[in-house]
Amino acid sequence: MKTAIFFFSLILTSYLIAQYNYVFTELKGLEDKEGNTWLVNKKNWAGPGFDQLLCLYDVNNDKDTVIAHAYHWQLPGGEHAMYIYDYDFWKNEPLKYVVCGMTIYPDSHGYIILSDAGGRGFMAPIYSVEVSYQNDDLIYAFDGRLMKSTDGGLTWNEMFTIAYFPMVSLNKYDDKFLFGVNHDGHLIKSLDSGITSIVIDSTFSWNYDKTEFYYVEDQQNIYALINGKKLVRSSNNGDSWVNVYDDNVRFYFSPVVSQPNKIYLTRFNEIYESADYGMSFNLYQTLNANIAGIYKKPNSDLLYAATATDIYEITQDIIRSIKSLPTSVDREYTDIPKDFFLFQNYPNPFNSATKIRFTIPAVETGPAPSQRLITMKVYDILGRNVATLVNEEKPAGNYEVVFSVGSFGNASGLTSGVYFYKITAGEFTDIKKLILLR
Repeated sequence: MKTAIFFFSLILTSYLIAQYNYVFTELKGLEDKEGNTWLVNKKNWAGPGFDQLLCLYDVNNDKDTVIAHAYHWQLPGGEHAMYIYDYDFWKNEPLKYVVCGMTIYPDSHGYIILSDAGGRGFMAPIYSVEVSYQNDDLIYAFDGRLMKSTDGGLTWNEMFTIAYFPMVSLNKYDDKFLFGVNHDGHLIKSLDSGITSIVIDSTFSWNYDKTEFYYVEDQQNIYALINGKKLVRSSNNGDSWVNVYDDNVRFYFSPVVSQPNKIYLTRFNEIYESADYGMSFNLYQTLNANIAGIYKKPNSDLLYAATATDIYEITQDIIRSIKSLPTSVDREYTDIPKDFFLFQNYPNPFNSATKIRFTIPAVETGPAPSQRLITMKVYDILGRNVATLVNEEKPAGNYEVVFSVGSFGNASGLTSGVYFYKITAGEFTDIKKLILLR
């Protein structure tokens, strides 16, 4: 038992060191059907190696949820990695999303993960994924071939395009209208779901990996940010493009969806506003650190911006931090937890092992906190128990357990799919979903 406790503490210590070195590196936003704001953010570990969390922050409820985990670990058996190449959300449904990328363990494979239907592996990396705003069942993906799903991502069909079509973006107002970048770095478009395409711009050096498109409600103006250093605009639904702004440093951009002439962009720690399609800019606000992303809420004065450590809610008169990342271990772990809490597992999805954190508060009985019987079990979608991770009494504290598929008898033969882990401690229970990708 002493050996097990010592191993537990090593895992917890190493996790804490990593957890408190995360910094915000990306911020984007979307609205739900009720007009509530959700902020998509990435957090990168600032220490050695690569570790990244893709998160969804519910502004109204101050809740930040990890929806995908990218990492690159060098293990004794070889490389173990998962990379996030792209993601998208269904229209006005922040909790319904798709993530794609590549895994390494031990060989390289592509993956597509659906928030409500688990994951699927592919032979090649999946570089981009786009969801239709007109048809919930229609999704495009690109893995060197253009693929299409007409059942919400459950099955995929290769599209035999006449021309090579590396998809970059799907027009949010027309789900047959695709943008791509060809081998020559020219912008191409297709109006028939990628079956045929034409070159529409060879003036700018378009970058397949680093071009982001932004659509506004007039359905004529489209903005594109190339390499994070050049902003261009089309006023005729993509047929021609003009330069708006370029810089020699990385900047971030957000349009006002309901006002195509109004845009915001950043330079270092400053936010600038334009009301004339970027012909001129005025200083809007200045933060105390360099900015890592911005999002302008539609039909509102609110703008959101992230620095390395904070997310801010901003108007022309007010700057308010609404989310801060902890900066030291002491901030969270010097005190006994006040509540039960079951954290989302990480990485998620995973293909061999994943970690699950939970907290146990003190029991106010007697001169010292007593122990509680804690159970944590993993179930398949039919409700069958496939692994028991914890089944013992534990005192108040912060814990982490590793679910390694090969270390549990019933779990060694698990296939890819959605599973659930449940913690029980007296009257407290909580259940969360994990995704196994093998």
